[in-house]
Amino acid sequence: MRWNWIHGVPAAALVIDAADRTLVAVNGLAEAQLGQAADALTGHTSEFLIPDYVFPDRSDLLGWAAAVGSGQPVGIDVDLLVERADGVAQRVEAHLGPVDGDADYLLVTLSFGASGVLGAFQTRQNDFDAVVHRLLVDVARIVGSTLDLRIFCERLALALVQAMPADRVAIALVGDTPDMFDLVYPTPEGDASTPRLDASRSPILEAMIQRTPMVLSESEINAEVAGETTLPARFCSGQRSACVVPLVSGEEEIGCVLVGSSLVNGFGAEDIELFSQISGQIAGAISNIKLLEDLKREARERDLLATVGRIAGSAVELGPALRDIALEIRNVLPVAFVAIHEFVGEEGTITETYNWTKSPRRNHRSGQLTVDYQGTADERCVELRRPVRVPHSGRQPAAMLSSMSQARDKVGDVITAPLFSSNRPVGTLTVAANRGEVYGDREISLIGRVASQISGAVHTARLYQEQFRESEIRRILAAIGLSASQDLTVEHVFERVTNEVAELLPYDRICIALVDSTRTRLRVEFELGLPAPAGPYELESDDGEPLQLAWRSRVIPDIAEGDAEVGPLREAGLGSMVEVSLGTGGSGVIGYLALMSTSAAMYGERDRELLQLVAGQVTPAIQNALSHEQLLQLADARAAEAKAEARSRELEKLNQAKSRFLGVVSHELRTPLTSIVAYSELLERNTAGNLNERQIHQSSVIMKSAAHLKFLIGDLLDVSRIESGNLSLEISRIELVDLIVDLKASLQPVLDQKNQRLEVHAPARDLALDADSPRITQVLSNLIENASKYSPPDTVVTVDVIQKQDQILITVSDEGQGISDE
Repeated sequence: MRWNWIHGVPAAALVIDAADRTLVAVNGLAEAQLGQAADALTGHTSEFLIPDYVFPDRSDLLGWAAAVGSGQPVGIDVDLLVERADGVAQRVEAHLGPVDGDADYLLVTLSFGASGVLGAFQTRQNDFDAVVHRLLVDVARIVGSTLDLRIFCERLALALVQAMPADRVAIALVGDTPDMFDLVYPTPEGDASTPRLDASRSPILEAMIQRTPMVLSESEINAEVAGETTLPARFCSGQRSACVVPLVSGEEEIGCVLVGSSLVNGFGAEDIELFSQISGQIAGAISNIKLLEDLKREARERDLLATVGRIAGSAVELGPALRDIALEIRNVLPVAFVAIHEFVGEEGTITETYNWTKSPRRNHRSGQLTVDYQGTADERCVELRRPVRVPHSGRQPAAMLSSMSQARDKVGDVITAPLFSSNRPVGTLTVAANRGEVYGDREISLIGRVASQISGAVHTARLYQEQFRESEIRRILAAIGLSASQDLTVEHVFERVTNEVAELLPYDRICIALVDSTRTRLRVEFELGLPAPAGPYELESDDGEPLQLAWRSRVIPDIAEGDAEVGPLREAGLGSMVEVSLGTGGSGVIGYLALMSTSAAMYGERDRELLQLVAGQVTPAIQNALSHEQLLQLADARAAEAKAEARSRELEKLNQAKSRFLGVVSHELRTPLTSIVAYSELLERNTAGNLNERQIHQSSVIMKSAAHLKFLIGDLLDVSRIESGNLSLEISRIELVDLIVDLKASLQPVLDQKNQRLEVHAPARDLALDADSPRITQVLSNLIENASKYSPPDTVVTVDVIQKQDQILITVSDEGQGISDE
């Protein structure tokens, strides 16, 4: 199989997978020395043998693999402390090298001493002076080798591991306050931050007070981890004993060294003595390096403040400037989140927030947060007169916004500093650390100074934004007035107004309601966006009197469902609205302009005032458009009236011509008719007896036809007299029953042609009345002739005469098809 060759290696040998650092092969010599079978070892992590800080990185393995064929020694030699299965610790010399040219695996060969037992540390007792001397020489060499604190700590940790039974080292230094330590080594991979340790709690505090190394047992380590106290969790993992070594230079407390071992009794009196001998030397070196680093940091902070001041002094918009400021802060402090929150108005509400995070896609400016402060801006900043630190587990101050609250599980400590301009609060600067990091007094002070540098920029940017917004408002209002006045069509005016308003205020629905010309009805004349009922904009006068519309300028931040006036808008999905009246002092209220949103609390007083300005601009345009429309309607009505008058005059002329024609025709027809009637009467007399019976009958027919023609001519004259207004009645006392009897006799020939019968039902006595006998006869004759004409043969035409007090009702009825309803 692949690793069978390892059994031929003449030393204890193991193969380790470089990716996950697990044992993949162990030969017999290694089994014997470690006291465990290969099956119990393979597949398990190699940390018990090779600590993380000793394990070569990927670049080392690649270099070794490439140099295998060069003939040069490849790998490194290290001293390791190995614990056998029976609990006995052994000091081992190990060689770490490549497996031929394969960089994916590490070959480890072990060389055990004669006794190999460190349980009572007899080996180290025999040459303790040599160990101390070698460690002191190493420390002296390390002190003079670098001025980089992190590199110094890494080299010191390696020297300590090689000199004593330790496999983990952590170094923490006193921070800005005596009870806060900065964990300098080790830190999480890929993170350049400096996590903080709370030194106000044991065991660090006790060691610092006594100024002597303190040994911790496994139970004490576990208690520290369970209590989430000061010791780093990564350091404590897998450790069964530890030692806290205070670092004191003269009277100055520098920090402490935490040394851990996977052995139960990893540290004895010799180790305590060794730590005591080297702590002063280490503390002095670290103190000098820290002093140099503090000087460098102060220089970086001065550069930061100067750069921030330059950026802030030239900024007119906070969004772009905040990104540059955040990057500058990040060069000095560990930063995950930066935000500037602006105070607006006396109430101290925050309407603009500028955020910066390490993720570029999340950098943005958000508008109109729903977070409001209780009280004025001055009152809100009482607790923020100075920068404050909010620990990750602490309660956030009132100045903390929801945007920060939502990110609290992703960041560490937070510093919030007030922004003042001319002793007036203008906002806050909030900086958040990376997750797990803490800030100290120095960071708080620095953020406070940064806040002082940018306070004026925030105020200037606010003034610039307000001036820019006012300029935009004036421009848009002017555009509304201009565009609305360019067209006198009402519909076009509405469309242009809605387009321009959208640039000023957001809305999901806009509607314009107007009263009609009689002011008896209010209705929505234009609407755009989400459909909704007319609500308060559908009114009509009950008595025909003009509507009394009230002047309104209001904001409804939360439309209630049960509201009788605006409740239907809520049912349509609308949550808030702003409304103003349309009209002037002279015209009164002519309607309303309203914006509505699906969100609650979308509009405020500033929006209402802005919409009021819009209404002032559009009211004249709407009135002009309505007046123009009314003028067009009036012009059309006058044109139609003039046309009707012309037509009437033309018809009058035609009527007069017709009347004159009828008068002439009637007169001209009477002349020959008179002759016909005269000669017919002569023939009818037949005095000489020269006419036979047939001729006498024919003469009678001529007489009747002449009489009928005379009657028709009379009708034509009557029409002419009626149209000319000259018809007159000749009233005399007549007997109605006698008139009807005579009429019946005269119409009998007409009835006989269709074998029809005329029945007269009248009172037995005579009915005397004052009337025009010819006209009464004319009316009744027309009615009876029509009844005969439109009735079938062998039917009856009935005349009923009924007296009702001082009136007489005459009814002519027949058995014909009748007159249609139309």
